[in-house]
Amino acid sequence: MILSCYSIIRLGGVFLADLTLDEQLICSRIKDLRNQLRMKQIDFGERINVAQGYYSSIENGKRPATEKIIKLICLQTWKSKRVNEIWLRTGEGNMFIEPLEMSETAKIVSSLLENKDNPFYIIIEEIMQSYEQLDTSSRAALTQYASLILENIKNGRD
Repeated sequence: MILSCYSIIRLGGVFLADLTLDEQLICSRIKDLRNQLRMKQIDFGERINVAQGYYSSIENGKRPATEKIIKLICLQTWKSKRVNEIWLRTGEGNMFIEPLEMSETAKIVSSLLENKDNPFYIIIEEIMQSYEQLDTSSRAALTQYASLILENIKNGRD
């Protein structure tokens, strides 16, 4: 069977392109991911900054998952895991990327902190000491500020 790349259909007065087989499979994997995470469509949509109705149309194959949506899904942490972008795009490999073992993370941190003359050591130490001096509300504000910066970074990656 030969599939055309796109055929135009009319749906509720709006013309939409049929999805390619690859796009349909990505939509299906996104639904599988949400089900694996045991999340409602509205909650999953909120995590990737799309309305529930728009997200539903992706899951149901009425709209393709845009590049931005794919990136947002893969940049998020889902129950301490990150989605494998290769799996999401192709179905190959595991759904989730295995997090670094604590010992691997400890090795990286240790290498940064081995030498007290290392600029990273000095910066990390100063951040920790300054944070310790803050009151509870200041710590909360700083945490909120850091979360905003991370969100802006994620939104800027496209």
